[in-house]
Amino acid sequence: MPRKSLWTRLTASARYHGMRSTAKRWGRAWRYATGRMTTNDAWDLFLEVEDYTGYHSLKGIREENVTSAVIDHYGEILLPVLPELTKLVRQACRQAVITCRGNGETTGQAEDWACDIVVGYLAKRGIIPVPAET
Repeated sequence: MPRKSLWTRLTASARYHGMRSTAKRWGRAWRYATGRMTTNDAWDLFLEVEDYTGYHSLKGIREENVTSAVIDHYGEILLPVLPELTKLVRQACRQAVITCRGNGETTGQAEDWACDIVVGYLAKRGIIPVPAET
């Protein structure tokens, strides 16, 4: 059996990886269209879009960090709104990223600002957070 040339093997490998990449994108598109997108799909899409636009937003601002900071700071007063807190934190993180773009803010400052936005949302709902005693 004749041995394949290096060029033949490289082009076959490139075609395989290109088809594999295309299949992944189609799978992600299908999951998006049917409402079954995973967190990994969302992050892959997010990073791919950033690469195409050449614009990179704040990376590293995490809803979990903001949620834990708000709960640590305000304690048990948030128990009645805990189910709604995730939605409020998500909105606050979006607002912080949108507002901090191009301001030279660091991730930590943006997360602190998102915490302040959550407190503002809670105040609008009639819940005035009082810092937990330490």
